[in-house]
Amino acid sequence: MSSLKLYKEININNINYLLISIFFLYSVYVIKHHYDGHHIGLVYSNAIDLINGKIPYKEIFIQYGFLTTLIHSLILLLFDNKLFFISVSSVFFYTTSILLISLSVKNLINSNYALMTSAIILFNHPIAFLPWPNYIVFFFISLSIFLISKKNINYFLIGLFFSLAILSRQEVIIPIFLSFFILCLFNLD
Repeated sequence: MSSLKLYKEININNINYLLISIFFLYSVYVIKHHYDGHHIGLVYSNAIDLINGKIPYKEIFIQYGFLTTLIHSLILLLFDNKLFFISVSSVFFYTTSILLISLSVKNLINSNYALMTSAIILFNHPIAFLPWPNYIVFFFISLSIFLISKKNINYFLIGLFFSLAILSRQEVIIPIFLSFFILCLFNLD
């Protein structure tokens, strides 16, 4: 079988989904054997304090963003206070973000570049083993970029997801507003 015929029979999109799925499963395997009492304990204790009714920013020191602590609290409530699932949720947010970036590239260019984008990101940062808010922020920003890449643009949803990114980690407000300002400058036709 020639390589051109094999290329036509293999669906690039399926390879992309398979690659992202393999890295998801590999990350879950790695975090199963990873323990970091300081970093993981910080987000876990914040989530437990929120579940126990403590007041955010008064009785709980939320270092990154309220939405991150709220998401971690909901995960603990859903999965019987098991710390492992906070880390799994980080992996889920990360790999879903890569999928969304890949779909954005597919919408803007083509499937080959989408696969290349996924491979570059995954081989550069293969495992999301700490439950940091960066992965939640990455998810909301990737979702916003995906919505921008579609033909029918819903500005309300894009703004909502950028706002959720800011609520997940307050420090991203400056880059988001700066990016919006630069985008407005380029669209001044």
